[in-house]
Amino acid sequence: MARKSHISILQFDERHITRLRVRRSPKGVEVVAYDVQSGTWSVSDGTLVEAVRAFAKAHRLSDDSVYTVLPRHDMTARILSLPSHNTQEIESMVRLGAEEYVPYPAHELVIDQSILHKSGDGSSKVLAVFAHRDVVESHVDVLRKCAIDPEHIYVSTACLASAAHQARIDDTR
Repeated sequence: MARKSHISILQFDERHITRLRVRRSPKGVEVVAYDVQSGTWSVSDGTLVEAVRAFAKAHRLSDDSVYTVLPRHDMTARILSLPSHNTQEIESMVRLGAEEYVPYPAHELVIDQSILHKSGDGSSKVLAVFAHRDVVESHVDVLRKCAIDPEHIYVSTACLASAAHQARIDDTR
């Protein structure tokens, strides 16, 4: 299958549907379009699915590699100082401490983390993100009902940087 030449970064909630469309270029990533649709929709009555489906069709998302974004207001993010550089240890520490940051048991959460900086003393600055499993499953359910199969699902502002990074990786293959 040929690689798609454009990337669409899709974010939606019950008030807005937003798409940033970019393409790979010799200079990196070039913005092609930015589209926003506002409205009042609901997951429970199906109007959000209808709106995202119509938006996807109108903007031909099926022609692009699609990355979606969970809105930042639907999750909790913390920058933590942890006494390790080891990825597996950090993952365990974040999971064990999750209930300090959100009012849910760890088994109800989708948790991810990324090391931001490794200090010379063996500690690390870590970005930890906690989302309730229902939030993630609802997002995925809307995508599935709209026949959108994203390459990745990101947390809001991390999306563009990750998509740009992925575009550079794909160009080296």
